[in-house]
Amino acid sequence: MDHSIIILGLVIAGASLLKGMTSFGFSLMAFPILLNYYSPMVLVPALTLCNIITSVQIVITTKTQINKSSNHWLIIGGLAGIIPGVLLLQSWNPGILKISVGIIFVLLSILFLSGFRFRINHPIRAQIIAGSTAGFLGGALSVSGPPLVLFLTSMRFTNQEFRLHFAIFSVLTSSMAFAGYWISGIISLQVWKIFLISFPILVLGTIIGQKLSKRISIIFFQRLCITISLCGGIWSLISGFKG
Repeated sequence: MDHSIIILGLVIAGASLLKGMTSFGFSLMAFPILLNYYSPMVLVPALTLCNIITSVQIVITTKTQINKSSNHWLIIGGLAGIIPGVLLLQSWNPGILKISVGIIFVLLSILFLSGFRFRINHPIRAQIIAGSTAGFLGGALSVSGPPLVLFLTSMRFTNQEFRLHFAIFSVLTSSMAFAGYWISGIISLQVWKIFLISFPILVLGTIIGQKLSKRISIIFFQRLCITISLCGGIWSLISGFKG
C-alpha cells in the first residue's frame, strides 16, 4: 500500500477525533501535514468536503440551544470571504502557499496559546471581520478555524454553544466553497478518492471525539489542537522554503 494512503488515514483519524471533541481543528491538523503529500488544488477541495460531513454530523447530534444574540453577521461575513479565497486558491504558487500557511498558523497559534482574547466592543463589526477572515481562509486553504476560535472564545460561549456555532458556520461556508471549486472545475477524481478513503474514518473519529468531549476538558483539547497546528505550521514553513 502507498505510504501516503496510510498517512492520510492516520491524519484523518486524528483530525476527525479533534473535530468531534471541539468542532474545529480538522483542517488545522490535516492540512499542513497532508500538504506535503498532495497538491493544494486536490487537498483543499477534499478537506472542505470532509469538513462538511463532520460539521453536519456535529450539528445533528449536538443537543443545545443558542441563547446568545444572533451571529448572522458572522455567517454573512464568512460567505462573503469565501469567493476571494476560492479565486486565490487557483492562482497561488504551491511553495508560496506552504510558506503563507506556515506563517498564518504559527502566528495565530502562538497568539491563542498566549491566552489572548479580543475585547468585543462592537459585536456586529467583530462578527463581520471574524467571519470574512475565516471565510477567506476557508476558501483558500480549507482552514477557517483560528480567527473563528479567537472570536467565539472572546464571546465566552459555553462549550456546547461554541461547538454548535462553529459547526453551523463550517457547514454553510464549506458548502459554498465546495460549490465554488465545482464551478471552477477543480474537483478531480483524486479529490473523490481522498474523500471516499477518508469517509468511514471521518464518521467514526467524529463519533468518538463527541463522546470524549463530554468527559474531558474542551479547553485542554483546544490547546492541544492549536499546538498541533503550530507544529504543522512550522513543518509547512520548512517544506515551503525547501521547495
